[in-house]
Amino acid sequence: MKKISRRKFISTTAHGAAGLGIIAGCTTRTTSPDIRPPSAPEGLDVLVDYTDDGTPQAFLTWNEHNLTDITGAVSETGISGYNIYRCLVKENEAEHYDTPINTSPVQGTSYIDEDNLIDLGSYKYRISALDRNNNESPLSSVSQVKIIRPSIIFKATDTAASSGAKINADVIKTMVHSAIKQMQKITDTGKAYESLFSKGVSNATAIAIKINCLANNGLCTHPEVVNAIIDGLTQMLEGTFPKDNITVFDDRMPSYLKNAGFPLKNDPGDYKIITLFNDDNAWSSPATVHNSTQRFAKIVDEVDYIINVPVLKNHSNAGITFALKNFFGIIDRPGDMHDDSAVSQETWCDPYIAEVYKKVADKVAVTIGDAVFGAYKNGPATSPNFILNTILVGTDPVAMDMAALKFINDARNEKGLSTIPTEAGAGNASAQHIITASSDAYKLGRLNKKIVEVSL
Repeated sequence: MKKISRRKFISTTAHGAAGLGIIAGCTTRTTSPDIRPPSAPEGLDVLVDYTDDGTPQAFLTWNEHNLTDITGAVSETGISGYNIYRCLVKENEAEHYDTPINTSPVQGTSYIDEDNLIDLGSYKYRISALDRNNNESPLSSVSQVKIIRPSIIFKATDTAASSGAKINADVIKTMVHSAIKQMQKITDTGKAYESLFSKGVSNATAIAIKINCLANNGLCTHPEVVNAIIDGLTQMLEGTFPKDNITVFDDRMPSYLKNAGFPLKNDPGDYKIITLFNDDNAWSSPATVHNSTQRFAKIVDEVDYIINVPVLKNHSNAGITFALKNFFGIIDRPGDMHDDSAVSQETWCDPYIAEVYKKVADKVAVTIGDAVFGAYKNGPATSPNFILNTILVGTDPVAMDMAALKFINDARNEKGLSTIPTEAGAGNASAQHIITASSDAYKLGRLNKKIVEVSL
C-alpha cells in the first residue's frame, strides 16, 4: 500500500459510523453472516504528474463510500478498504482487471500509482470496495489517462550573474557546471560533460559550439557562457581533452563576432573561433529544404558533436528564436527561409526551422541556453530589455523553446503586450514552428516540459 504524501491527496475518509453499520434514516439488514458485497465506489478521478526526474505518477482520488451494499441497503459491516485495478490499453486486446495493484486494502480515498508506468502508455483504472467480511464490490466506472513523460529542463538562476551590463564569469561558470552535473546526475564536472556525448569521447573527438551573434553589439551569446562550457569540456578525460578540438562558430560578419566578444582565432593548442560568412569553402553542395535551395555548413558533417548555445529573444518573423531557430546559422541563405509568401505569409519560418534542425538533430548533444538577459520585444537584432540571470540546459529543443516562449510571454504580459501564440495562421506573430517541430513529421521533441531548479 502506498502512502499519500501530498496535502491534496490526504484522505478525508471517516468510517466510524460505518463500523456501527448505521446511517441516520436507514435500516440495516440482519442477515448473518453478511454476504452482500458493497455497492461500487463512485467518483474515481485520475491525474498524472511527474517527479523531477520525469517518473510518472498517477494520483487517484474517489468519493468516500456511501456504506450501502449492492441492494441499496446499509452495509452491515461497513467498508474496510479499497482495491485498485489497472489495465494497460492495447489495440485489439480485451481489458483485464484481474489482480489489484495494491498489496493490502487501501485506507482512505486516494492512492498514488508509480509502478512501471510506460511512457506513451494509456491506462484505465477502476476500483472496488471491501467490507469487513471481505466481500468485494463490483468495479467502479473507468478513469483513463495517458502517460506522456515531459522533457526535463534544468534552470540555474543567480542574481549575482550580472551587475548592470557586466557578466560575472565565475558565477556563470558555477551555473553552467551545476546544471550539467545535476542533469547528468554526476558530481564530477569532467565526467558529467563526457556523459553528454552518446557515442563517447576520445582525444580525437571534434566538438562545435554554435553561438548567436546576429545582434552585433546587442543581445548575443555571452563569451562568459561559452568559456564556462569550454572549461567543462577541457576537464573531460581526466583533464586531457584537447582544447583545439573545440570550434566556436556562427555565420555572421567577423566584425559582428568581434563586437559580441568572439574575435576570430585559430591558434595552436587553443579553441578556434570561426565564421562561415563570405567563405565559399564553408558550404556543401546545394540541397532542397522544403521549397528552398540551400547549402549547409560543412562543419556540421566535420564535427562529431554540436553544443547549441542560443540566446533568449523574440523574433519578428518566427515569434521567438532560441534552441530550434539558432541553426538557421548553418544555411547559406537564411533570408529565403523567413517567409513562404509564394504560398501564404501565414507560414513565416515554418516548416523551415524544423527542416533545418532535423539536419543537425543527431549531432546536437545539448542546448545550453543563454538567458542571462533576454528580449521580449524588438527582436532579434536588438539590445537586451529584460534580465533573467538564468541558464537553461536540456536536450529537447522543442521543450526548451516552450520554456523560452513562456519567459518571453511572461515579460510581455507584464508590460501589457500581446502574447506570442503558437497557433498556425497567426502570421509573423506566431511561434508555430515549435508545434511543427514536435509533430510526427519531425519528432524533434515534446511540447510538455518540467523545469527543475538547479541548486548552486
